[in-house]
Amino acid sequence: MDGDSDGLTACDGDCDDTDPEAWPGAPERCNGRDDDCNGLIDDGADCRIVDDLPADGEGWSDTEITTVTVDGELVDVHGMWGNMPSVVEKTWRLDDMPHAEVEIAFRYYAIDSWDTESASLLVDGITVFSETRVYHSPGTGDDWVTVGSFTPAPWGAAVQGYWDKVLVIPHTADAITLSFQTGINQGESDESWGFSHLRVTLL
Repeated sequence: MDGDSDGLTACDGDCDDTDPEAWPGAPERCNGRDDDCNGLIDDGADCRIVDDLPADGEGWSDTEITTVTVDGELVDVHGMWGNMPSVVEKTWRLDDMPHAEVEIAFRYYAIDSWDTESASLLVDGITVFSETRVYHSPGTGDDWVTVGSFTPAPWGAAVQGYWDKVLVIPHTADAITLSFQTGINQGESDESWGFSHLRVTLL
């Protein structure tokens, strides 16, 4: 008997005869189930919920996108903001997407006259990334990248760059909120921040 009317029965190898989207050779979905009936869960499924290249402002609390030049390469960046706004965030729903962890990759730019001020990322209100930078000096941490040239950089500090991060954190909730934040206290003509190359993948 074909319980889900997908043309296959358990005798034909249908591993879930209650789900018409599960059958031998079916596309694997990111749902915590074995859709293609090969005995593996979510193998080969694209569980990436964010692939933000080029940067897309839709759904963020501030939608500004700036095309910058990093060592001669054009990059679309969220920002570049001064001290307003100091928080930019977005929430994604993850209904019917069981997972145990999330991988978050991003670049966070610290431009011009940062003076021992902070860069951070919060996930669902919990800080998962926090570094500082003093102008004319690289940022703290092992993932800081100093660039040879960056525009726009109106103040023209001697050192410009970004943190290039990949984080894996426990996460099982049915929604996720990313909140990028800064502690800079001046406008974008003196110091600025932004982020790009954002990817979020469910694991």
